[in-house]
Amino acid sequence: MNENSKKVISFPSRVPAKADYQRVKASYSVREIKQLFGLSERTIRRWTDQGIIQGTTGANDELSYDFQALTQFRRVRELRAQGQSIRQIEAELQGQLHLFRGAERGGLSRLLTPFEEALLLHEQGDATAAESYQEAINDGDNVAEAYCNLGIINLDLGETGKALDNFTLALKHEPRHVEAHYNLGNLYYDAGELSLARLHYEAAAQIYLSLWTEIDERLQRARS
Repeated sequence: MNENSKKVISFPSRVPAKADYQRVKASYSVREIKQLFGLSERTIRRWTDQGIIQGTTGANDELSYDFQALTQFRRVRELRAQGQSIRQIEAELQGQLHLFRGAERGGLSRLLTPFEEALLLHEQGDATAAESYQEAINDGDNVAEAYCNLGIINLDLGETGKALDNFTLALKHEPRHVEAHYNLGNLYYDAGELSLARLHYEAAAQIYLSLWTEIDERLQRARS
């Protein structure tokens, strides 16, 4: 998330008049991946250099990661929550990489999933993105992410009630979905429901804290 997001999550700091709602994007920078998943830049770049996670080099040699890579980073977050070390996680990612390369050698080609198609349409401002997100939901493809982004489309159309429903459905399918918690916090804050806003802001912050606690503990041990 960007700098505004960090300010909002530190509730009860004031929220900007126009809240900065967050959708799942088609690409993320190294900095965004670092903030979202509590990984060091060194680890992110090492995995990219080793081909474990695919990144794309753009202008000024800046790395970016598509949604397929984001899915891998989400898996990293799940494994860390289960207590696995970075080395154990890296071994699993390498195993997945071998399977993927084996499929490539077998002549299998990978097509975009309904959710990935919806992401591209959304990035292009295509109104049919909503239909594609609904198709993704019907197919069981990244359901929480699809509901979250549908909520953003609802907000753009002034459909606050529908946005509330879709952010809530995102959490029903993935209770630790950061963007959905964050967006619900903004929605409730703007509506003056501060207790509910606090609940979702704190949930989003707690997900981040659970990732950074391990790093902080290691830093303390290193300094002692």
